[in-house]
Amino acid sequence: MIAILDALLDRYPAGYVEILGSISVQLVYLVFGLAMERLRPAYTSSTTRKMIFQSLRNHIVATSIHVLYVFSRGGKSVLTDTFATGLHMPSWTELATHLAIGVVMRDVVFWTIHRLWHVPGVYELVHAKHHEVVYPGVHHVWTISYMGMVDFVFLYGLPVVLVAKTLEMNLITTLVFAFVLTLELKGDLVM
Repeated sequence: MIAILDALLDRYPAGYVEILGSISVQLVYLVFGLAMERLRPAYTSSTTRKMIFQSLRNHIVATSIHVLYVFSRGGKSVLTDTFATGLHMPSWTELATHLAIGVVMRDVVFWTIHRLWHVPGVYELVHAKHHEVVYPGVHHVWTISYMGMVDFVFLYGLPVVLVAKTLEMNLITTLVFAFVLTLELKGDLVM
């Protein structure tokens, strides 16, 4: 796996490899969501086609923004500069430290933004759609992404980007971090 990523980084700018990794994590998220749906006990779903469409649309639009940003910067990475000059496998200590600190930092950033979204006036403009999902246990796991685009980018994109840049995570750690967060979010919805 590392050899493949090294070869990609040798051939393409780091930002393009970052996009490939981001899309891969999102595809795993979508497939994992489908697998979880199959494993769940039978339930009467309150999820509408509109909710699923909006959830998927958020991923497509956010990825498109990421792609356009990377292309506009000539392939430079959005998340970090650490892996821009070569890829290395992080030590177990670096990986564990960055993941532990990253999850806490991401939760603080997420909590802060989420509190701001509940300010009267902001709530109605940005966040109310998300609260149409009142009982998550009766919804498809993909509805974790059911919200407006601004809400999605700021609640799910910005915290990951800020943490990755602040900690200067390398590519492997960043992708593991993003995947861990998707597992954490899926668990919150199903439990």
